[in-house]
Amino acid sequence: MQEFNVSLTDKPGELAAVASAVGDRGINILGCVGMGRSTASVTMVTSDEEATAKVLTEMGRDFEANELIMTTLPNKPGALADVALFRIESGVFPFYDVCMNQRTGNKLVRNTLTIINGLELPVTSDPPKAPWIELNDDQRELIERGHTPQALDADSIGK
Repeated sequence: MQEFNVSLTDKPGELAAVASAVGDRGINILGCVGMGRSTASVTMVTSDEEATAKVLTEMGRDFEANELIMTTLPNKPGALADVALFRIESGVFPFYDVCMNQRTGNKLVRNTLTIINGLELPVTSDPPKAPWIELNDDQRELIERGHTPQALDADSIGK
């Protein structure tokens, strides 16, 4: 799902012109928010991304489309304060499938920050122990051979 951030001129009717043009093509605006920082803009999510991009291009509008990551939060106070931020790294990274066959991938997701109840969790040098998980012989062998998250960190430096 994509959001469209559309630049507007700071004059009456600009938002209406964009909304009308999108609506005239049968595209539903699912959500939007207007911003007025150094320049006016509207960010919107629509029911048809390809058609929206076409309409905005035909209008000569300056816009950018950004990929959205959707999530559902529990309906409880403080739910928005519980966050995990990740960085996606590019390179060549080893991983193991469920049959313990080594494979390679070109993306690696790394946790960079976790916030629970509004408080930042400390970064630990070792992953927390999970006593409820029993490693099988293949997994123990991989760890003994040095295939650990820390080794991945060392291997990825400079890539």
